[in-house]
Amino acid sequence: MMFHALSICALAFVASAAIVRTRADDDTTELGSFYAYGQNLSGLPIFFNHAIAYIGYEASSNASTVANITFTEQSANSSLTVTPNNTVSLSASNFYINREAGAFSTAGFTNASTSSDSVTTTGFALYGSQLVWISDAGELEQKWWAVPTANKTNLYTLNWNVENVLSESAVPVVVKNKAPAST
Repeated sequence: MMFHALSICALAFVASAAIVRTRADDDTTELGSFYAYGQNLSGLPIFFNHAIAYIGYEASSNASTVANITFTEQSANSSLTVTPNNTVSLSASNFYINREAGAFSTAGFTNASTSSDSVTTTGFALYGSQLVWISDAGELEQKWWAVPTANKTNLYTLNWNVENVLSESAVPVVVKNKAPAST
């Protein structure tokens, strides 16, 4: 009878450990909204516009799916998902960057939750209040750039600049989940 009681206790322990692990794998943390800070950008919000990450307050004139968004971290794989702050239905919710050598591409949103050699939806983290991407070598990287749009002033796309190549029009930015102070 003693052996049977120990077996039941061991089975209960294993089952509870599996439940705890499953809960830990599903842990999410709401990070809030993100804002871009750089030269002449003093905390402009990042928003969803046609599955591309934009910086600013006003969408382009041809925008049909635009939303202020809240970012949530999925702790199991360090991915970021977004939800709209209004009733708009988003076409994609997984945040991604292009990490292919030489890429200077817009960051955006996809339905795919996996990564490839060029596009990744995982590896994001907060360093204090700053959004970083952790490379395969374990290095914290901040290669965010704001690229002005052609049709609106104070409207930018959020880009990932793999090689940190200087651009005449683009501005390096820091992305934070801290709103600018009210003035």
